[in-house]
Amino acid sequence: MILWSTATTPTHLDNPDPDEQEAIYGNVLTTQFNQTLPANLSLFEFSLPPRFVPDPRLSGQTIRFIMSQYEQLFELMFFRPARPHMECLRGKFVQRIISSNLIHCSSYLGAQLLQALRQDRDYLELERFSPWFERLDRLCLTWNRVSLEDLKEPLATSLELAFLRYISSNVKSGYALLRRMAPVFMQVACADPTLWPRDPSSNGISLAHALVPPRHEIDRFIFMDNISSLTFGVPLLVEYDTSHPMIETTAANPIEWIHGCPNRVMFSIVKINQWRMRHPNGCLEGEYVPWKEIEKDAWAWNPPPVGDFEMDSSRHVARVAVQEGWRHALLIYLYMGMCGVTSHDPRVQTSVRQISRLYSVIKSQLASGMHLMAPVLLAAICTRSEVDRAKFRDLVSHSGKDKRAAANGEPVVWDDYIASRKVMIDLGV
Repeated sequence: MILWSTATTPTHLDNPDPDEQEAIYGNVLTTQFNQTLPANLSLFEFSLPPRFVPDPRLSGQTIRFIMSQYEQLFELMFFRPARPHMECLRGKFVQRIISSNLIHCSSYLGAQLLQALRQDRDYLELERFSPWFERLDRLCLTWNRVSLEDLKEPLATSLELAFLRYISSNVKSGYALLRRMAPVFMQVACADPTLWPRDPSSNGISLAHALVPPRHEIDRFIFMDNISSLTFGVPLLVEYDTSHPMIETTAANPIEWIHGCPNRVMFSIVKINQWRMRHPNGCLEGEYVPWKEIEKDAWAWNPPPVGDFEMDSSRHVARVAVQEGWRHALLIYLYMGMCGVTSHDPRVQTSVRQISRLYSVIKSQLASGMHLMAPVLLAAICTRSEVDRAKFRDLVSHSGKDKRAAANGEPVVWDDYIASRKVMIDLGV
């Protein structure tokens, strides 16, 4: 069933009328995608997207398909808010799909990808999505950026595309898109005076204020930038001003619902990432290293009260386990990435054992992989036990495959892990 217009492509794209411009983009996109569709796409009920035909029956079918796939993702989240808030979020999600061509495209592609992953989990088959990703990438990078809203649309879309690539094992392309959208992120962030740096010597945004909801695109970029830096050992894409202390708030943070990483833990991860950027060869003898403050803050943090009393008790347990997993991931990164100890350091091994136990508690939960990927990766790097490494292998595809750095429980330092990552995963940087 074709849900989008495929009229003849106009010869120019500089029409000043927004309604006509939307129609032009829709026609061009549909033509481009139809020209690059792979063969044997019996999986797909609809052709790929770019704008709604003004027929509520057809639009409704498309929205229902997108929601049917993303709803399953929502239901897996340990950290989802209470039911009334979830209904509000669903409404906002649908509104974003309707109001934005680009977001509609990426959501539709995401729905198709999620469906494919659930049906066969064969990552080789996901190559058929590549032409669509490439088309949407180019649109995000060349989108007409006249106003602030014009910037937010390609930023939101590119973050979704990068996320979809990460979960489908196309990390290199996802990270490349994230890098290219970093200037757009800075334009959006700097348009908000509350995010301007408090430290006169800093050129970055105020991290404490940026993490205060609701700033979905801002928070999402910060998370992806810093987790990429942590797990891949790459420099941060933008600078963050961490001079202002964390701002405590009871407002819900959608990024925490998705990834389970508490804001305070993320704040400390950013500090370590920036310290490592400024000290690529480690600190000089006698130089002050603020690791004790980060360690103290990590142990002082306590999980907030549970807001959804309708959630099953097993999910409450899993929720706390995930948050504890992130605490210990932070501690491993602190000791190895900032203090320079080996994986055999007793403090590191204590956190490895804790993550192993926590993972055993919640690994039967379907969403544990989404929430615990980074903590389990760090534990897999540092464990002295091949039994634990095998246990983590189902979740972290590369752990245990490279037997050079940590084979047979040999000690490793953080640079060993980064060198191994460069061999296993080429990011092109």
